[in-house]
Amino acid sequence: MMKAIAAALLTSTLTLASCGFTPLYSTENGAVAGSIQIPEIEGYAGHQMRRELLMLLRPGLPGIDSATLEVIYDEDVLDFAFRNDGTTSRTRIEGKADYVLTTADGVMTGTINSSANLAPSTTPYADISARREASVKAALDAATQLANELRIRTGRGDAFQRERSRKNS
Repeated sequence: MMKAIAAALLTSTLTLASCGFTPLYSTENGAVAGSIQIPEIEGYAGHQMRRELLMLLRPGLPGIDSATLEVIYDEDVLDFAFRNDGTTSRTRIEGKADYVLTTADGVMTGTINSSANLAPSTTPYADISARREASVKAALDAATQLANELRIRTGRGDAFQRERSRKNS
């Protein structure tokens, strides 16, 4: 039984290798081409944002062989509806991500804003959990917006030229 499984596995591996199979999001140049390096982003929400960006940008960006994406993520917590006892009944987490994409062609900068709402609980631990969940939701939303913006901006062939011309004027 084990010999049959080993033979089937070996046959399928050799068949895939000989037919020129490459994974959907892979390139012939290997893992280095299209790689986007993202340094650590501060905080728990920043960590979650970085993980999401790594997944979203794994296929690379149009026309970019390799790049470094630096992100500074900051959040504000806004309590805007209060109960009679002074506790909050609505809270909004507003995230702001300032980014710098550095490539061999130049530098691209921008800002992404995101937000998430929550209704805090009256129990302290549930409130902490809800705030953390909303914080992560805002960070993941910012990561998705950022990845989409980078795809659009780098998809235009002259994205870095426009950036340079804005700075020169």
